[in-house]
Amino acid sequence: MAIRFIPALLAYLVSLPLFAATPYTPPEAGDMADLVINVRPGLNTEWTVDIFDDPKTCAGAKLVLAGEDKGDKTATKIAANTLVTIGYDEHGGARSGCEITSSFTPQAGRVYFLEIKGFRAHCIKTLTDVTDLNNRTVVPLIQRNLSRALPCNPL
Repeated sequence: MAIRFIPALLAYLVSLPLFAATPYTPPEAGDMADLVINVRPGLNTEWTVDIFDDPKTCAGAKLVLAGEDKGDKTATKIAANTLVTIGYDEHGGARSGCEITSSFTPQAGRVYFLEIKGFRAHCIKTLTDVTDLNNRTVVPLIQRNLSRALPCNPL
């Protein structure tokens, strides 16, 4: 009788994630900026947005936001006046998906709006300083890599 349950147990174990993502924890002190993230993924995809503990090497990904099939948004605090590296990974759907990792140096007290759009096999990140809604400014992102399987490009 116990043999009947082995296939069900194996199916359950295979369905579990191999590891649980460590969530991002905003800084508790020091210079900070606000980051609003809006994700508009491609159809039938799973996606994640991470902030890296080590922004220079893109190591220590911490999960900020994740979803399936539809977009989502969130707001968080980030360290200011220091490099911040954000990764986006989208997979599934009709094509292979996209990955993009980029960096910028936020200024203290500013509000940034990060919009991420997925389009089948590529994605677009746009960062805007929206501290003054009447004078929005596009903030340049430093492209670090197009695949998390590769190391970050040096700064």
